[in-house]
Amino acid sequence: NHSVDQSGKKSTSANSKTDNKTKPSRSGAQPSFREQFENYYEDEIRWGCIIGYFFSIFILLVYTRTLYPSVPGGDSGELIVVGCTAGIAHPPGYPLFSMLAILFHAVLPGSPAWRVNMVSAVLASIGAFFHFLTIMRWDLWLSFDPVAARSPAGRIQRLTNRHRRRWPWAWGESVLAAMVGTGLLSFCPLVWGYSIQAEVFAMNNFFVSLLLYLTVMWHQTRRARWAYLGCLCAGLGLSNQHTLVFYLLPVAV
Repeated sequence: NHSVDQSGKKSTSANSKTDNKTKPSRSGAQPSFREQFENYYEDEIRWGCIIGYFFSIFILLVYTRTLYPSVPGGDSGELIVVGCTAGIAHPPGYPLFSMLAILFHAVLPGSPAWRVNMVSAVLASIGAFFHFLTIMRWDLWLSFDPVAARSPAGRIQRLTNRHRRRWPWAWGESVLAAMVGTGLLSFCPLVWGYSIQAEVFAMNNFFVSLLLYLTVMWHQTRRARWAYLGCLCAGLGLSNQHTLVFYLLPVAV
């Protein structure tokens, strides 16, 4: 009787282990592809943001070094006067750029023209940061393989030392692609030229880069807050340059 009881206990404990192995997650379902992606590349995305931050600082330094010291051509003279006198530019008025121009003119040192020209340099470098993050996250998204990322226990986990052999190809490749893509865009002659003078095109490029990033974030997470932020940025961007509608229409459809 004793041996039977012992075997019964052993079989019961074995069954409980088997049940624990096949027990579903706390949510009752397997993690989605999006959750697996975020968990697996959590640290790598954080480090990518840091690299993107310093890369955008480098771009800002280059823009500052090559910034127009005085009044360039085109509408720059009018926008510089708006920043100095708190006036109103030609229609549609460019209210957001005008308010930033007034702020930069009041805060920064240097000549009045240099201070207002700096608005475009700052906006272009921030736009480069979001452009960097967009390329990095999208490249990681396309290369992510949830099957290869599974641990022996069947769970998606963050990269550990055991998985670092994939690191140069997965994360490093994405960061390199982001640096090359962002560098080519930022130092393209046309974009560079409008990033070092008081013009509204640098702000338009900033909003396009920001909306690209918000679109990718919404696609990868499906969280409503990214869509709400996108709507807010779309409204602000349209107050600056109406050509932004050529990006918004395909996204809306």
